[in-house]
Amino acid sequence: MVAAIRPDSWNYALFLHVLGAAVLVGALVTAGSMQVLGWARDKGGGAMFARLSFRTLLIVAIPAWFVMRIGAEWIRSKEFPSGADEPSWIGIGYVTALDAELVGRASVALGAGRDRVEDPVDPAVGIMVVAKPGDAVRAGDPVLEMHFRDRAKLDAAIRLTSRAITIGDQPPPERRLIVGEVL
Repeated sequence: MVAAIRPDSWNYALFLHVLGAAVLVGALVTAGSMQVLGWARDKGGGAMFARLSFRTLLIVAIPAWFVMRIGAEWIRSKEFPSGADEPSWIGIGYVTALDAELVGRASVALGAGRDRVEDPVDPAVGIMVVAKPGDAVRAGDPVLEMHFRDRAKLDAAIRLTSRAITIGDQPPPERRLIVGEVL
């Protein structure tokens, strides 16, 4: 599925990476099998299987590893031409804060609330929270889902909600649901 959503210009690099990985796995399985067969043979044949295992690693597995890595770096250079440290599809972050006031203002900007008493309210627009603080998210995962009718209003709401969401490397500390009791 990953290959289906990549640009067509990456097909050769992705093919090279996958081919290298498949050949590497095959070579490792073959070398391991030959080594086990060598251990099982007590008389004379064990040395032949050990040589075959070593040669498989030397002639097939090591070049396949290089082909796999070259393909991976090629894909990385196409996806991150600026040299970013970590691909976004690997990184995981946590929603550490969600500013309810800014989300509310964004809802009003969409038309789900009123700035003035005479303003209409559109019941078909609004914002749903998909990932709450503490949830793990990857780059591209939705945190808020916006329902809209007018593209200009959506742009204004996006500007507000982009400031409302804070993503961090660590999950936020757990907060108690009950802060205290009043007697």
